[in-house]
Amino acid sequence: WTNLDGMDATIVSSTFSVPVQCREEVSTAQSTTWRDYVAKVVLKLVEAKIFGIGVYYDLPSDSAYLLAIDILNNRTQLIHRALLADTVFETTPWASGVLSPDSVFTATVRVMPEGSNLRLRCWLNGVLQHDYLHSVEPPTKLIKGSLTLDSRFAGAATQPSIVYGVELYQVPLAIESVTPDNP
Repeated sequence: WTNLDGMDATIVSSTFSVPVQCREEVSTAQSTTWRDYVAKVVLKLVEAKIFGIGVYYDLPSDSAYLLAIDILNNRTQLIHRALLADTVFETTPWASGVLSPDSVFTATVRVMPEGSNLRLRCWLNGVLQHDYLHSVEPPTKLIKGSLTLDSRFAGAATQPSIVYGVELYQVPLAIESVTPDNP
């Protein structure tokens, strides 16, 4: 993990504690060329705030795509950040009840090429929130498979967010199931 802004996130009781106004990014040597991949985070927002899950993060240009989980307004937003400016692509109300603090969420973002375009699909707790085709090439070509935890949207919040699990993998992913009757 690389701290990009704010105080470093810390490991507390085998969970990742992400302070308010913090940005942490992770990528691997293999993922730096990924164009089709999935970023998945299991997290708990301890108080009402907005928390971002970023993909294709590029530090020199401060460019990324972000899934913002907005507990304050019971919605998610798909945001494109380019050269320090945010553009909201979509805002989607959370239709499956109320997003509330202290709930555990699973946020999944898949990015995949479609010709010269880029499709972004975002789920929250398995519910598809965004399916967006970005047809305009961003100012900086975003080609780095990465995941960013972004709590800079937290506003007046004071408590850290807790991250229980992170997955970052290239598609297609080959998985073999092992069951008791088929080891």
